[in-house]
Amino acid sequence: MSVTVADCLALPSLREAKVRGGASGLNKIIASVSVLEYAEVSMLSEDLFLGNELMITAFVTARDDVEKQCAVLRHLYNQGVVAAVLYYVGVIVPKLDKKLIAVADELGMPLITTPHGSMNYRYADAIREVVEAILYDNLHEKYFVPSIIERVAQFPENQRNIDNVLRILSDRFHISIIVTDEQMQLVSKALWPLTKMLDIDDLIAGVGGGVTAFHHGTITEIETDEAQLSIFYSAIHISGNRKLYVFVVIDEDTQLIKALDKNTLTQISESIQLIESMQKYSDWSQNSNLLVNAIMNDDSYRTKQIASQSGIDVRSIHNMWVLIVSGSGEGGSSEMLATNRMLQTKSFLMDRYKTAYVGSYEGNIICLMSETSVHDTHESAPSEFMQEVSGAEEMILLSFSDLQTRMDARKAYDATQEGWYTLRTIYPSRSVFYQQDLSFAITCRKIMQQDDSAVKEHTAVLEPLLAGGGSPDAIETLAVFLLDAESSVAETAKLIHVHQNTVKYRLKDIKQKLKRDIIKLPDAYELYLAVALMRLKDQG
Repeated sequence: MSVTVADCLALPSLREAKVRGGASGLNKIIASVSVLEYAEVSMLSEDLFLGNELMITAFVTARDDVEKQCAVLRHLYNQGVVAAVLYYVGVIVPKLDKKLIAVADELGMPLITTPHGSMNYRYADAIREVVEAILYDNLHEKYFVPSIIERVAQFPENQRNIDNVLRILSDRFHISIIVTDEQMQLVSKALWPLTKMLDIDDLIAGVGGGVTAFHHGTITEIETDEAQLSIFYSAIHISGNRKLYVFVVIDEDTQLIKALDKNTLTQISESIQLIESMQKYSDWSQNSNLLVNAIMNDDSYRTKQIASQSGIDVRSIHNMWVLIVSGSGEGGSSEMLATNRMLQTKSFLMDRYKTAYVGSYEGNIICLMSETSVHDTHESAPSEFMQEVSGAEEMILLSFSDLQTRMDARKAYDATQEGWYTLRTIYPSRSVFYQQDLSFAITCRKIMQQDDSAVKEHTAVLEPLLAGGGSPDAIETLAVFLLDAESSVAETAKLIHVHQNTVKYRLKDIKQKLKRDIIKLPDAYELYLAVALMRLKDQG
């Protein structure tokens, strides 16, 4: 989601406005709107600007000074303003100078003007409509981390830091945020409102004495010399074993429209983790990524060279994950999100495996691991990981074990590339898959690639359910029961939105018509294969 400059131009108050320069920035996100008439750059404090602002002005104090207009535009851009709307051209500013248009084009900062010579356009109309659009978007955006990252990606490089992320989050949710290191030394802060009287040293001292009493992902009440405070606490992993502590000070009196829930607070921490991780992208990440790419490219010489230089024992690698991620944004935001996922993955794996190497290959995330350091972790770890990092991206994980050589890892990746889309089609409600799932999907894919007679041969077992104009509900129920619900009546009923008794009745009827056992092998496998092929056929 997110409101862009182009979206604002579609609002009634700006529909007749024209883009005079900087058209390449029309896709930039707008998060707030402000008015500026004072044109003395040296007096414009950085604290005045929040980033991703739409600035409204008439250049009243610089109406005849084109050089000052250009200087203001550059200053606003450097402070994170993404577009400017110039009102009353031909009335206050006599005409729009080509120099100003050139600056806008150079910066990629949309310069927008209301109709020439008209005084019929009001600041208030645009402010109201833009703010309403932003609030509506914020209220309906369930997973906001990608849009926060996209905003940061659109900043000048020197502004892509934790301070600005805190400011963005603080302004959006009307909260104060304090981030410390493990020694409780202040790393960054953002207060809401800017004038809030909060003794940070007193607060950190109050929390630091009993930080062990805080539980990750929960809200705790603490008392300072000034007030009783509700604080959401989160420990975020940055690189290696390094952590930062995030404290969100919640004041119900300042909340916008609806109270903050745990999901929102967790995403606030995730956004902070992402940007700080990007700033601390360490040597292990680079070496790990180089190793992954060397192994995936079957480059024996490069693999040995990197392993030798980094002290890596390639022979200890027996497990692999392939993470396929889509819907993660474009450009800089996509790169940031991918890096964050790799860092999250590394952090997760290091708690469970003796060694783990994570890298990006052909747009996917590859994880190469040794044996687990915790008993029975390997089977449960993929599901635990997916629950921990669930987000807006569509992501699936394929887990491989018992790899003996470098070539085994490459073959597993090739099999993933061959069968993952088929796998996703057969099991649309799942996100974690294992070797046997992939092997089955590839078998189905090969059958589908043959002529129609091969598919008919394997699906003929279902014909009794379709004879005499049979109901399609029978096929759907059997498919969900076998493929999606792991032969659970309760789960099948939940997935197809019917009562459990209805599922029981349908399954009994299916058994009678097919004259087969739908649970015991080998009958169950023939039916399993048949409904999988039917699902692939229906999806084209």
